[in-house]
Amino acid sequence: NEVAIERIEANPDLAANDPARLINLGVAYAREGRADDARAMFRAAVRARDSVQLETATGAWVDSRDLARTALAMLD
Repeated sequence: NEVAIERIEANPDLAANDPARLINLGVAYAREGRADDARAMFRAAVRARDSVQLETATGAWVDSRDLARTALAMLD
Protein backbone atom coordinates (compact mmCIF):
# COMPACT_ATOMS: atom_id res chain seq x y z
CA ASN A 1 0.00 0.00 0.00
CA GLU A 2 2.81 2.40 0.79
CA VAL A 3 4.40 1.75 -2.60
CA ALA A 4 1.04 2.14 -4.35
CA ILE A 5 0.48 5.49 -2.63
CA GLU A 6 3.95 6.71 -3.58
CA ARG A 7 3.56 5.65 -7.21
CA ILE A 8 0.07 7.08 -7.64
CA GLU A 9 0.98 10.38 -6.01
CA ALA A 10 4.19 10.69 -8.05
CA ASN A 11 2.70 9.76 -11.44
CA PRO A 12 2.69 12.90 -13.60
CA ASP A 13 0.35 11.27 -16.12
CA LEU A 14 -2.53 11.12 -13.63
CA ALA A 15 -4.56 14.28 -13.17
CA ALA A 16 -5.14 15.19 -9.53
CA ASN A 17 -8.92 14.93 -10.01
CA ASP A 18 -8.89 11.70 -12.06
CA PRO A 19 -11.60 9.47 -10.52
CA ALA A 20 -9.53 6.29 -10.87
CA ARG A 21 -6.57 7.96 -9.16
CA LEU A 22 -8.76 9.23 -6.33
CA ILE A 23 -10.42 5.86 -5.76
CA ASN A 24 -7.15 3.91 -5.89
CA LEU A 25 -5.55 6.31 -3.44
CA GLY A 26 -8.59 6.02 -1.20
CA VAL A 27 -8.34 2.24 -1.19
CA ALA A 28 -4.63 2.33 -0.40
CA TYR A 29 -5.17 4.89 2.36
CA ALA A 30 -7.96 2.77 3.86
CA ARG A 31 -5.71 -0.30 3.87
CA GLU A 32 -3.09 1.75 5.70
CA GLY A 33 -5.62 2.73 8.36
CA ARG A 34 -5.83 6.32 7.10
CA ALA A 35 -9.63 6.49 7.11
CA ASP A 36 -9.86 10.30 7.01
CA ASP A 37 -7.56 10.47 3.98
CA ALA A 38 -9.51 7.67 2.32
CA ARG A 39 -12.80 9.48 2.91
CA ALA A 40 -11.38 12.64 1.37
CA MET A 41 -10.36 10.76 -1.78
CA PHE A 42 -13.70 8.97 -2.12
CA ARG A 43 -15.63 12.21 -1.58
CA ALA A 44 -13.50 13.93 -4.20
CA ALA A 45 -14.26 11.09 -6.64
CA VAL A 46 -17.99 11.53 -6.01
CA ARG A 47 -17.68 15.27 -6.71
CA ALA A 48 -15.30 14.93 -9.68
CA ARG A 49 -16.39 16.73 -12.81
CA ASP A 50 -15.95 13.56 -14.85
CA SER A 51 -17.37 10.14 -14.16
CA VAL A 52 -15.79 7.07 -15.73
CA GLN A 53 -16.46 3.36 -15.93
CA LEU A 54 -13.90 1.43 -13.88
CA GLU A 55 -13.23 -2.28 -13.83
CA THR A 56 -13.18 -3.74 -10.32
CA ALA A 57 -11.08 -6.63 -9.07
CA THR A 58 -14.05 -8.93 -9.72
CA GLY A 59 -14.20 -7.88 -13.37
CA ALA A 60 -17.38 -5.84 -12.99
CA TRP A 61 -17.60 -2.41 -14.64
CA VAL A 62 -18.90 0.29 -12.30
CA ASP A 63 -19.43 4.04 -12.54
CA SER A 64 -16.70 5.81 -10.57
CA ARG A 65 -19.19 7.83 -8.53
CA ASP A 66 -21.09 4.69 -7.53
CA LEU A 67 -17.85 2.94 -6.64
CA ALA A 68 -16.75 5.89 -4.51
CA ARG A 69 -20.10 5.99 -2.71
CA THR A 70 -19.84 2.26 -2.00
CA ALA A 71 -16.33 2.75 -0.63
CA LEU A 72 -17.53 5.56 1.63
CA ALA A 73 -20.30 3.35 2.98
CA MET A 74 -17.79 0.59 3.70
CA LEU A 75 -15.65 2.99 5.73
CA ASP A 76 -18.65 4.00 7.84
